[in-house]
Amino acid sequence: MELKRTCKNICKKYAAKKPASGGRYESGQGRCQTCDVWITYHGAHLRGGSPATNDSVGWICNCCNFRVRQTPRRKSHKEKFRKSTAQARSRSSNAKTAKSSKIKTDSDGKAY
Repeated sequence: MELKRTCKNICKKYAAKKPASGGRYESGQGRCQTCDVWITYHGAHLRGGSPATNDSVGWICNCCNFRVRQTPRRKSHKEKFRKSTAQARSRSSNAKTAKSSKIKTDSDGKAY
């Protein structure tokens, strides 16, 4: 069965608004070029048919069954996107290490 790649206007229900700060890709939005709309993960699924998540890769538009672009095309925007994602990763790893350093110890210095 061949799936046609035409917009059925289902995607309009999942259209995303432009974020107040930061870029669309940084906020987890993707661009469907067939439908010409920015969508969130709610309007996409993965190749196997499972629903997409905010951090999953390889979104397929629920409307036209075409791949959703999740990264910028322009080189300068790609570099900006990479920097912002790297900063986000370092912030999350710093938060994890801060939580793990708060281990309670008894008077002998042993963790409990």
